Amino acid sequence: MGLLSKAENIGTAELNSPELNSAVSFSEFICNNEIKICALFEFIQDKYFITNSIGFDASSIISSVSTKDFWDGLCIENSVKEFSKKENSISPLLQFFSFNMSEKLESISALKNENRILVVCNKQIDDKIKNQFALIDRSFSEPDSSKLNSLINSKTKCINCTINFDEAIDSFITANIKDKTEIPVFKQSIFNELANRIICYTDINAVKVFDDGEEKKVKAIFLAKQNTQFQLLMTHLIINIREAIGDCAELTGISSEENCETFLQLKNFLQEE
Repeated sequence: MGLLSKAENIGTAELNSPELNSAVSFSEFICNNEIKICALFEFIQDKYFITNSIGFDASSIISSVSTKDFWDGLCIENSVKEFSKKENSISPLLQFFSFNMSEKLESISALKNENRILVVCNKQIDDKIKNQFALIDRSFSEPDSSKLNSLINSKTKCINCTINFDEAIDSFITANIKDKTEIPVFKQSIFNELANRIICYTDINAVKVFDDGEEKKVKAIFLAKQNTQFQLLMTHLIINIREAIGDCAELTGISSEENCETFLQLKNFLQEE
């Protein structure tokens, strides 16, 4: 299975299905519902912004600023609204998408719930999605490292890496955002997109997201064949990131650390900040 194969079958991500009425992270919500392109708009500073997403490029994320009146005119509270390219009803929403993204769109479903709006592309919002939408919180799911124990054997090796997006995101923001009051929101939103891509789009066996407000990074563990080269994996990872932030992806800091050979080492690696 290739590094990016989960993008083709995103529902295969090994995340636990949520219990009834229990909170879910955005990445869990995405994987549980097999969604490939989706964004969560939230009402901040008297405007709506994309705060979490999957399959969005950063140019689309920073184009998400919109007013309450705009969305009130489009969506009825707690009711799914469908927009179609074929019927030309999708036009009012194209302002939120880059040219590259808009070319891929066939339909958009939107669901407004209080001060949050769920936008799902090329997939209808069904009852399952609608019910879980209310349960999404802002946390990232914790990795279940116990699942790794049975996978460690003589035919595999653990490739551990720490991925730091700070310089890459700052470079994109400096080049594209003029309103400094919006920078904190977009910095977090772009980081969330990149972290979600790693969790949902790649065959990484365990991911731990660290975000203390100052430094934003992801720790990842690949369980691969003994002859797998670290540099090859990282090249594919950068290709994934480039889809979101363009050439700024080259500024992503990726450091390889000593490979873990035991379950305890794996667990400690994920826990260390």
